[in-house]
Amino acid sequence: TLRILYITILSIATIRRINCFSVLPSLSVSAVHDASPTKLCMVRGRGLEIMEEGATPLAGGMTLYVKAGPDGESVGDCPFAHYVRMVLEEKNLEYTVRPCASDDDKPAWLLDYYEGAIPALRHRQECYTESDVIARYLDFFFQDIPLGGSKTGMTEAGEATAGFFPSVAKYLKHSNDGDAADDELKNNLLASLTKLETRLGEAEGEFLVGNGE
Repeated sequence: TLRILYITILSIATIRRINCFSVLPSLSVSAVHDASPTKLCMVRGRGLEIMEEGATPLAGGMTLYVKAGPDGESVGDCPFAHYVRMVLEEKNLEYTVRPCASDDDKPAWLLDYYEGAIPALRHRQECYTESDVIARYLDFFFQDIPLGGSKTGMTEAGEATAGFFPSVAKYLKHSNDGDAADDELKNNLLASLTKLETRLGEAEGEFLVGNGE
């Protein structure tokens, strides 16, 4: 029963986290690679700041590569991929989802230049990996519906959520109920939940950062 309760709390916290983005640092020009005949220009481990179509990216042409479900075709249970999809949905951006069950399902450029990391967002000639990086990229360039908050608020929210997901995952994955390790993991989770609840109580609205407007 407790585990079901914590899963529910995790889901609520994840939804609230949609307003919890850090401020995107200033972008710098990076060396680029001509990855393939499709003219994808990428930099290993991050996106790039040089595009043939201009300095400001345009909406459209987005493909999100995510972990596949058990059937190999549906979207899997990766919370980081869900986080990115929530950002895309909140910003009303059109995109295509490509579930990947193994490296065989991933395009060669993703394996060659990004070590196959997912979630990965390909946007025309760019690619970004890591959910927080993708979220910042989207919030920086598509500001019709801004999702970021103040720098101070973002810092406080980051401190409140630090360690939250690992504490949930470790407790849920522990199979021996009632042993010493189980009690320790549960106490760690309760501490993380208390820290998160305190932050939500101090926030100006119902979100970790901002009032949702």
